[in-house]
Amino acid sequence: MKILVTGSQGRLGKVIVSALNNKYDIFSGTRKNADITNQTQLEQLFNREQFDTVIHCAALTDVNYCEHNQEETYNINVRGTENIARLCAIHGTRLIHMSSNYVFSGEASSPYTEEDKTGGSPNFYGKSKELAEEKVLEFCPDSVMLRISWLYGKEENDFVSWVINKARNGESIKVINDQLANPTNMHDIANQLPLFLDNKELSGIFHLINEGATNRYEMAKFILKCIHSDVPLIGVSSKNVEKLAIRPDYSVLLNKRLNDLGLNKMPDWENSLSNFIACHYNKISTTQSKRKI
Repeated sequence: MKILVTGSQGRLGKVIVSALNNKYDIFSGTRKNADITNQTQLEQLFNREQFDTVIHCAALTDVNYCEHNQEETYNINVRGTENIARLCAIHGTRLIHMSSNYVFSGEASSPYTEEDKTGGSPNFYGKSKELAEEKVLEFCPDSVMLRISWLYGKEENDFVSWVINKARNGESIKVINDQLANPTNMHDIANQLPLFLDNKELSGIFHLINEGATNRYEMAKFILKCIHSDVPLIGVSSKNVEKLAIRPDYSVLLNKRLNDLGLNKMPDWENSLSNFIACHYNKISTTQSKRKI
């Protein structure tokens, strides 16, 4: 099976390529060789390579950046996705599209399922991902759409690495304590992908997150426990934090379709996070004399 992974140099793309490379024929799509905003280049690529499947990871995902750069965000997240979906439809290529929990308004009080209505996202990133979903469903109604949430797993540029680096420096940590979602290990997502790649009868929207939900404060508290750090942890309300883009208060997802089909292999967030830390980070023990408060 020949698979194009768009955005292969991004955090999720790198993990997916690494996980699938030994089992499938992977073409790593980058801005240089598979620019999703360059329709001519994409057409030439699809004509030349004849992909069986596209795993579409390429997107702008920095929520604050997207809010400040809406035209660029729309061009990549919406028009770029339309270009991919259109070519998949023309070539009969199966599409697996990575979406987001931020397509929802965040006004719910119980976990969102695949049947719940999207819309009303408080930030432009979420709106762009909602529009991208519409493009995928318009051109590739038999595609697979995977909604994911609060990703970590590359030991860099994510919440887990930020907390651990602060602890290593003996610094106090201040985090928001009133926004709920599902922390999700990118390696768990990559490990579940063969289910969709090898079962072509599976289609439609699936939520693909680690089981359970928490807020950033409780997640940071759990990380510090795993690394045996006692640096001060301070919880703050999102209402008191200056930020460019508003995050939803509640964007918890439920893996309902996977559970209904008996196919859910996603572990709970605490087990997955503790295993990730044990594999990738040494224990850190900080003392009062080392703290920089």
